[in-house]
Amino acid sequence: MHAGNGIIFNQASINVAQVSEVFDGTQLLAVSADADVNDAAAAGVFKMQMSNEATPLNWTDVANTSKTIAGVSHLLIPRTEVCARWLRFLTTNNHNSSR
Repeated sequence: MHAGNGIIFNQASINVAQVSEVFDGTQLLAVSADADVNDAAAAGVFKMQMSNEATPLNWTDVANTSKTIAGVSHLLIPRTEVCARWLRFLTTNNHNSSR
């Protein structure tokens, strides 16, 4: 088994949706992720998606990995078993940046 750590997003803006790089999932058995949100006005969702196509074009949410962003918080996607060719993480934005 191989374990690894890496930064998915670093200092990402809360005013726009963010999509991570695409990760090769062929050698992965399980994945976990965490996020720290440092803006009291942040609102949205942090989640993991998968694709099993040769070239990842269509993405499906990985079950039980969607976490709500609601202000300053620490989010955790716990160890999740995966069987996917490709994986990515993303955030959606429900933040009203017009204030």
